[in-house]
Amino acid sequence: LFVPNGIERIIFFEKNREFYRNALKQQGQNSFYEYLAFFVIYAFLGWCAEVIFNTINTGHFVNRGFLSGPVCPIYGFGMVIVVFCLTPLQKNWLLLFFGSMFLTSALEWITGYVLKKVFHTSWWDYSNQPFNLSGYICLRFSILWGLGCVMVMDLIHPGITRFVRWIPTLAGQIIVGICLFCFACDFYVTVAGILKLNRRLKRL
Repeated sequence: LFVPNGIERIIFFEKNREFYRNALKQQGQNSFYEYLAFFVIYAFLGWCAEVIFNTINTGHFVNRGFLSGPVCPIYGFGMVIVVFCLTPLQKNWLLLFFGSMFLTSALEWITGYVLKKVFHTSWWDYSNQPFNLSGYICLRFSILWGLGCVMVMDLIHPGITRFVRWIPTLAGQIIVGICLFCFACDFYVTVAGILKLNRRLKRL
């Protein structure tokens, strides 16, 4: 396509600004509201996956996660980070796998370390797994996180993106706001309860 120099070039790009803006959005440029919606959705889906996995392993229902409600925030944060950083690599499965493996493992290690230091307890422990790092991460689950992210980015996330954009923006913002408010209340109650219990145990 020939684009003239000077003022003609400026006019050309001004006329097509909306076209390029929509093209960038289709390539994975999401709004802040959409990232919050992704966080809420993946935090809930992560909780469902944890519950199913542990129910199968133990034979009875296990409410997994740091919070009391049906949500695992680490999954929400993990997928938001992957979507934000790795969407340009979505068609390159090898780079997407290694990038997801690194990002999710780093998040899991940092989260496990902070929870241990602040609350003096562990929500997971990979010490019995080979190639683990301080019990917070291990090679087996890092590989699973990488494979899982590739599957989600290729098969699930496009549908979730279309679903989020299908909901009217105002209605979506209200729903996401309510969910985040509930998360914040749950977080406050959970943290306060754990800290209170730790103080009692310390006195004992």
